[in-house]
Amino acid sequence: MFGTADPEARRRPGRALWLGAIVGAVLPSLALAAVVAARDPLPASCLDAPASRAAPPGQLLYTTASASEVDLWVARADLTGSRRLLRLTSQARAGATPSASPSAPATPSPTASPSTATAGASPSAAPPSPSSSPSPSPAAAAGPVILAAALAPDGGSALALVGNPPGRPGRVSLQLVSLARGLARGGASEVWGDDHYRAGGPAAQVTWLTSGTALFRAPYAFAKAELIPQFVGVVRLGPPAQLLESAAAAAYDTSLAAQWPETRGLKAPSIVPQLGGRVVGAGQRVAGLRVSRRGVPFGTVSLVEVHAGTLGHSATTLLCATTAAQVSLGPISPDGHLVVLHEGAGALALTLAPPVRQRRLPDARVLDWGAAPVPRASPSPSPSTSPSAP
Repeated sequence: MFGTADPEARRRPGRALWLGAIVGAVLPSLALAAVVAARDPLPASCLDAPASRAAPPGQLLYTTASASEVDLWVARADLTGSRRLLRLTSQARAGATPSASPSAPATPSPTASPSTATAGASPSAAPPSPSSSPSPSPAAAAGPVILAAALAPDGGSALALVGNPPGRPGRVSLQLVSLARGLARGGASEVWGDDHYRAGGPAAQVTWLTSGTALFRAPYAFAKAELIPQFVGVVRLGPPAQLLESAAAAAYDTSLAAQWPETRGLKAPSIVPQLGGRVVGAGQRVAGLRVSRRGVPFGTVSLVEVHAGTLGHSATTLLCATTAAQVSLGPISPDGHLVVLHEGAGALALTLAPPVRQRRLPDARVLDWGAAPVPRASPSPSPSTSPSAP
């Protein structure tokens, strides 16, 4: 009988038409996504680059941090012979005493403050005036931080720019560390310091000019608003240490860099190639970052690309890319063949030319990559009296 046909059988043709309509609507989108992906291939991942077996040259200066301590380390670039040079302990840690801090050596170190250390300097070196009675800044409430550091040309010492050193919140301090002495013998001394530390702003810098002089840029809280909140100074390491020149960063960049005897021979690097977070190394090698959006099936992805090039030339080579949220470049190796890539808390050394190879570095922030080998610590007169290495 016609009236007894199965209702389910009558619904099957309708379901087939419905499924066919869905497939017909989805297939063009899938085809389009495949075409876009084929036309916009993703660059190789930095983390997935093959490991390099070649031992990198030189030595690394890097920092590690915990909730209560910040350490400065030196090691050969192949990660052997690591030694701690500085330990900065937060005030929240109980039992710390000023005498135990590397920034407060047992013998008073020569300190050149902006208000007193330029008495014999030229009028152009007159320091910018800080506020006469600074109020506590948010920076003073934070723990110690190593803002920048650099190895000496001879590899025997390092300069570290420290914010909020132990026992001196709100201070910014330039400290000289002997690699031969290190932490075990209290080999750190302050060569310049001021109580107007300002957190944030442009990155701090330390640059050795000669084996006895250095240029630094420190974050600074000025009494009047400055275009660039940085204090620029030239120090002679002594003894005694002396601040030879000083100025606000804007004045230094505009005219004083070409007037100071210690810096007038420095040549500003070309702005080409234009890359974010750019670093310049030996052989005019340049590395930097670019952010791009690439098409993928069903959408796009944001990438941070690592590019390499030569100073003064606009053309760059795409090395690799990452999707990490926190990405920055560290120094270039002394031979100009490698660059440090920081991804979150980790670090890689990447080759600056294809095919890209990578080598894992300490989970730390690399501040400098020097050419000289790590000097050996001088032998102690008696093992029974020598302090143990950290």
